[in-house]
Amino acid sequence: MSIAEIFKGEHFALDENKLISIEDAAEKINYEPFCEILGIRPKHLFLNPDGFINRYCYWDGLYYHPFMSLDMAILNMNMGNYSQAELINKRIKYVHSAYESKQWKEIIKFTDKKVLFHVYKKLMPLIPEEERANAFLEIHIRSESGYDMDLVRSVIDGPKDASYDISNARMKPIDGYYIIYRGSTPESTQVDEAFSWTLSKEIAEFFAGRFDSNGVVYQAKVHKEKVKAFIDNKEQEVIVFPEDITGIEEI
Repeated sequence: MSIAEIFKGEHFALDENKLISIEDAAEKINYEPFCEILGIRPKHLFLNPDGFINRYCYWDGLYYHPFMSLDMAILNMNMGNYSQAELINKRIKYVHSAYESKQWKEIIKFTDKKVLFHVYKKLMPLIPEEERANAFLEIHIRSESGYDMDLVRSVIDGPKDASYDISNARMKPIDGYYIIYRGSTPESTQVDEAFSWTLSKEIAEFFAGRFDSNGVVYQAKVHKEKVKAFIDNKEQEVIVFPEDITGIEEI
C-alpha cells in the first residue's frame, strides 16, 4: 500500500458503501465484549477496508470514532478521571443530546473530519439558511474531501463573513480577472468540473506532485464578481463554479 493510499484511507471522507458490519466481519466472541464495554450496539461498529491504521470504526450517522483494533485494553486505559471507553460513550451521548436540542455548532465541534460533510448534510435542516454558507466553508477548510458540486451550489451563494471576500486577497485582479491555478493528479476531479482553485502557482504545484503523483498544473481566469469565496490561508483557495472559469490551459 502506497503512502498516498494510507493517507487517503485515514484522512479522506468515509465511504459508507465500503463499510462492513462487524457482525459480518468478525466472530461474536471478538466484538461483543468490545461493544458491551463501550455501551454501543453492534450495528454501529464496522470494519473499514480503506483503513490501514484504523481498521475499525464506530459510526451511527452522527458520531464517528476510529479504532486500530478491537483490543479492550485500550478502552480500559484511564484518561484522567475516566477510561477511554467512558469518554467515548460520553461524547456519543453528548452529540446525540446536542442533536435533540438542535445545537448544531456543538455537533460540528466534535465531528471527525472524515465525516464532516456526512454530518453537515444531516444537520442542514437545523442550520439557519443565513448560516449555511459559513458553516459549509468552516468544514470545507477542515476536510480533505467529501463534498460534491450539488452541495456546494446549494449553499455557497448564501450570506458569508466578510473574511471570505476575494477583496481580501493580496493578489489583485487584472482588468477585473484573477489568474487561478489548480494542481491535478490522475485521481483528481476533472479540471473542467472542479470548483476548488488557488491564487498560488506554488500551491498548485505542491498538490500536483503530492505523494509523488504524476500530476499537472492548470492555469485559468475568473472574473472577480464570479468568485464565490476566498479562503485566506496558506492554500489561498478560491471557490468558483466551473462554468465561470475561462482560458483553462496546462502549464
